[in-house]
Amino acid sequence: MPEIKLDIRAKTLVVAANDSLNKNMADYVCDGTADDAEIQAALTAAAGGSVFLLEGTYNITANLTVPDDTSLMGSGFGTIISGDGAGIGGAENGLVEMGNRTMLRSLKAVIAAGAGVAGARPNCVFADSKTQIWIENCWLYGDQTVGDADDLRQNGIRFNSVTYSKVINNRIENIERNGVIFENVTYSDIHNNTIYDCEQSGIALGVTGSVSEHVAVKGNIIRDSVYCGVYLDTTNKVNISDNIMFDYDYGIYVYGCYDTVIADNIFDGDTATSSGGIYLDEGYNSVVEGNHLQDDGGAAISVGGSDYSSISGNHIKNPSGHGISMFSGSDHCSVSGNTIDTTGDDGIYNLGCEYCSITGNAIRNHTDYGIDIYQADYCAVTGNTCYGGKKGILLYAADYNTVTGNACISGSEDGINTQNSGNYNTISSNTCTNNTDDGIEVVNGTKNIVIGNQLLGNGTAFVDGGTNTEVGHNITV
Repeated sequence: MPEIKLDIRAKTLVVAANDSLNKNMADYVCDGTADDAEIQAALTAAAGGSVFLLEGTYNITANLTVPDDTSLMGSGFGTIISGDGAGIGGAENGLVEMGNRTMLRSLKAVIAAGAGVAGARPNCVFADSKTQIWIENCWLYGDQTVGDADDLRQNGIRFNSVTYSKVINNRIENIERNGVIFENVTYSDIHNNTIYDCEQSGIALGVTGSVSEHVAVKGNIIRDSVYCGVYLDTTNKVNISDNIMFDYDYGIYVYGCYDTVIADNIFDGDTATSSGGIYLDEGYNSVVEGNHLQDDGGAAISVGGSDYSSISGNHIKNPSGHGISMFSGSDHCSVSGNTIDTTGDDGIYNLGCEYCSITGNAIRNHTDYGIDIYQADYCAVTGNTCYGGKKGILLYAADYNTVTGNACISGSEDGINTQNSGNYNTISSNTCTNNTDDGIEVVNGTKNIVIGNQLLGNGTAFVDGGTNTEVGHNITV
């Protein structure tokens, strides 16, 4: 019986650049002009297998298309695909366009200055209505010299209607729009990338109004994004964790999303130029936990119109505004176990959000109030420590709130204050010590209850200007 030999190279083709060292190894050799012809021929011939690009610079004047079930691989960042000319780009486009079950890895892709035509300039990598794409260990360098002002173009990586895909360990920089943009993408990962210098956001999910779900954004370093480090729009069930973000307008902005988890990220903003660290806008059931936020302009964490949000275990330092700000009817939210140090405004600010729980937070050196319950009803403020600042806890035109077991220490005004006709509030079992003005002051309001508090070493222990205030069992010295 004759011996049967398997040609293991039948689906692996090698392409050499004009300046590659070992051209004799290659199945295709480029001449440095319109090298897309040789690369595309190799990709077509090797469909279902692999094309390997030797080190060197490949000058292309048309988009490359990776067929289904095919890998395009380089030999590291010394393999450079440089796209230039009017033939790069198109209506739905990328310098490299990916098929189903494809891989792009270990190369550098560069868009030359001015490549493409106005209104149809290229993304670095693009995929539309595909599945199982893997982009790994690539360096993607965009073009900021011209701009189409369109999130469909000029991104580092743009995936539209893609499933079960990964963007891992890439370097993405000098991008005119977004570093990575996902539209209608599901069950996909963006992990361990370095994304630098994007004119919009480092990572954007759902920007064009399409809904993406079940996406994990983890372990990325994102720096110098003009808008956001990570931006979510109508994108649900996303986990954003263990990322590091520097120099942004917003670190993470979440609009119209539900079941978002933002955990264990590090934010280093700029009090002079940034607007905030984390912003939840018009969503619900989000979790923000274990994040470290420093030097944000505005509030470190904002919750606007986002019901049933949980803000817990975060470490906040030196924002120019509030530490945590809640507003626009963010009802049924929980704020617990956060450490807030040196704020330009309140430690925790609740404007009109009802049925909220504010528990076990440590707040110090706030410029205004440690906890400000402003026109918000039916909230529980329990077990918090407010040190320094003006007032420890303020209830302003707020009704039916419970303030229990808190410590308000060394404020320049009152420990706890209720004013502007706050009614039916219960203030009990708190410790207010060494405040310059009053331990507790009820400026006005009806049928508030002040019982069982320890009021020690304050300017005045207790002042009652309300109507039918129930007072009892307070310890005053």
